[in-house]
Amino acid sequence: MESTSKVCHQCGEEIKRAARKCPYCQSWQKGANSILANQPATVSLLALIPITIFMIYASSRMFGNKAEFGKYQHLIVVQDSRLHYQKEGDTSSISTIGTIKNNSDKKWKEVYLEVQYFNESGALIDTQADKDWSLVLPPNSETAFRVRQQADKPASEYKTHKVFVKDAEEGGRWP
Repeated sequence: MESTSKVCHQCGEEIKRAARKCPYCQSWQKGANSILANQPATVSLLALIPITIFMIYASSRMFGNKAEFGKYQHLIVVQDSRLHYQKEGDTSSISTIGTIKNNSDKKWKEVYLEVQYFNESGALIDTQADKDWSLVLPPNSETAFRVRQQADKPASEYKTHKVFVKDAEEGGRWP
């Protein structure tokens, strides 16, 4: 006849054969839960996997083989741009829409744009800077862009503007 009890593999106490969890030490007796819950080394090793992946990602972002944007900046050209002023109720916004030509052989992402706005006499009246996380500049191609912000001045003040591509991350490397 088969015994109705067994010994807990964690604490050694005698427990019912059908027990899934030891009533003394609370350790699981069968299945995946017993492997993960009863083996501190296994849990520690499993916890190290996401930490290791994050450390590889962070070090590649900080110290990886990335092209210095400054060396290629002269090859990134704002082809055209235009202003759009919109008033909705008490809120006014100014948008700058245009295209950027990437004349380099590198793919660029996370593009940092700066727009400077000038009045009729050429004085700087407003500025806007935006890092567009979704903007990607494929090699040797044109890409459309848009930056938008709340306008600080009335529409009649915004006469001209200049757009500058200040920085970008190399897009051809992981991640």
